[in-house]
Amino acid sequence: MDSLKNMNGLIVVPAFNEEKVIASVVKKIPKKILNLELDILVVNDGSVDGTARVLRQIGANFITHPINRGLGAALGTGFEYARIHDYDFLVTLDGDGQHDPTDLPNLIKPIALGKADFVVGTRIRKKGMPQTRKVLTYLASLATYLFTGVWTTDSQSGFRVFSRLAISQIFVKVDRMEVSSDFFRQAKEKKLRIKEVSIKAIYTQYSLKKGQNVWNSLNILAKLTLQKLID
Repeated sequence: MDSLKNMNGLIVVPAFNEEKVIASVVKKIPKKILNLELDILVVNDGSVDGTARVLRQIGANFITHPINRGLGAALGTGFEYARIHDYDFLVTLDGDGQHDPTDLPNLIKPIALGKADFVVGTRIRKKGMPQTRKVLTYLASLATYLFTGVWTTDSQSGFRVFSRLAISQIFVKVDRMEVSSDFFRQAKEKKLRIKEVSIKAIYTQYSLKKGQNVWNSLNILAKLTLQKLID
């Protein structure tokens, strides 16, 4: 992938109370992929457990929010960091261990080849997703479609890649989990090219507990409705 040689990428890992798994998540992320050096930034979103201590112990690069502000705020910090440090692309990867870093090459390639500006990793096409999670994923994607006009099979996937153009044009203004749907709204408004790539999700009791639930899905729907009314 010669086109990648002159590109620099940032992997942003939002983390809230991930003391048990954050070291493993960070250590599994390769420092180099497709002949490209990758930087990692963990956004410690006001964790009240030992997340910050673990990050210091492993020598991770991280920023800490004084209080828990939410997924959107954590990703917003990552976007701002990417703009300030002039990265060519930004990857978001959840801090609960659900994502497999071996999927990174397939997610990054469409950006590197100039074929997409926003790549989302979809879990729905791979086997192993619990049935309840499939239903929640479909409902969240349907809500995203109704309020953004963009259909995606996995609107709430936290494994994504954004191009330099997307980094420069997407500004996160929502603090909580509705940020995942808002990315699609902004991508459509800015006429960014969206592509889906299949990924493998790692489901454990820990990651399932940390992930979406019915209440979160209903909350996202309510916030999207309010945002639509405001707009």
